[in-house]
Amino acid sequence: EMPRLIRMLVSATTESIERIAFPSGDSVQSGGFDGMLITANGNAFVPQGVSIWEFGTDRNPKGKADSDFQKRTENPLGIDKSNTTFVFVTPRRWGNKERWETERKQEEQWADVRAYDADDIEQWLETAPAVNIWFGHLIGKRPEHSQDIATFWNEWRSETRPELSERLLMSTREAAVERLQKWLDGGQALTVQSDTVEEAIAFFASYIETLPLSVKNNLHSRIVIANNPDVFRTLLSTNDQLIIIPKFTGAISSGMALQRGHKVYLPIDKSVSSSIEAVVLPSYNTRTLEAALVDTNIPLEQAREMA
Repeated sequence: EMPRLIRMLVSATTESIERIAFPSGDSVQSGGFDGMLITANGNAFVPQGVSIWEFGTDRNPKGKADSDFQKRTENPLGIDKSNTTFVFVTPRRWGNKERWETERKQEEQWADVRAYDADDIEQWLETAPAVNIWFGHLIGKRPEHSQDIATFWNEWRSETRPELSERLLMSTREAAVERLQKWLDGGQALTVQSDTVEEAIAFFASYIETLPLSVKNNLHSRIVIANNPDVFRTLLSTNDQLIIIPKFTGAISSGMALQRGHKVYLPIDKSVSSSIEAVVLPSYNTRTLEAALVDTNIPLEQAREMA
C-alpha cells in the first residue's frame, strides 16, 4: 500500500499533474519504476518536471537506496537522467539521508536526488487531511469523528449480500448524476437529499467509483467526512482545497469553507425541508429497484426476489 499512500499524497498536494503512475497492491510486482510523475509545478515534497520514485521497506534504508540508485542509474529505462529527479522513499527513520542525498547529487547522474523517510511522510500527511484520515483507518488507528470517503463506501456497501454495486445508486437517477457532475466541475456547495444521510453520501461515493483511476484518486485524496462541528471547523482552517461532507445534525455554516476555496457536499434525509436547489434522490420502489439491480448484472429472477 505504500505506493498508494504516496500517490494519494501527490494528488492531494499537487494541482499540475500531467502524468502519474504509482502501481500498488498486486501491481507492485509488475516491474519498472515504483513510481513515475510529471508535474508542471512542484512543492516541498514533489519535484517539478519528471521524477522517478523507488520505495524500500527494508530495515536498512541505505542499502536498498544504494541498490535502487545504482540499478536505475545503469538502466534508466529510456528516461533522460539529466532532466529527471530520482526519489527514494522509506517508511522507516533514516538518520543519514541528507548525507546520502548530497553524495548522490555529487555524482551528477540525475538532475536532482531526494530521499524521504518516516519523518518526511509524517510532515507530508499533515498537509493532506483527507489522506491522513485514510491512512489512519488503513493502519487501524481510526481518526476520531472523521472518515475518508473510500473507507465509508467499502463499509457501507459491504452491509448487504451481495455487496452493492457502485452503479446501483445511480441507476434511474440520471438527472441527479448530471447535477453532481456539474457541481464537481465548477460548483462550491451542493445539497443532496435521500431517504438517509448515509445513502446521500453513498450516492457520491458510488459515482466516484465509476470515474477514471486518476480522477478517482484525486477525489479520494481531497474528500473528508466530518462527523461533528469541531472537525468541520478544523478542516476549514486548512489551505488545501478539500471537499468536506458534514455528517452531523445542526446548522451548517458553509460560507467560510467556500471563502477558503473548499467545496461542501451536504447530505440530508427526508426529515429535513430541502431548498429548491437541492438534488433530491428519488426513492426506490419494488419496480425501480428491480430494474436497478438488473442494471448491475444481477439475473432478473434474483433481482425480483431481492427487490
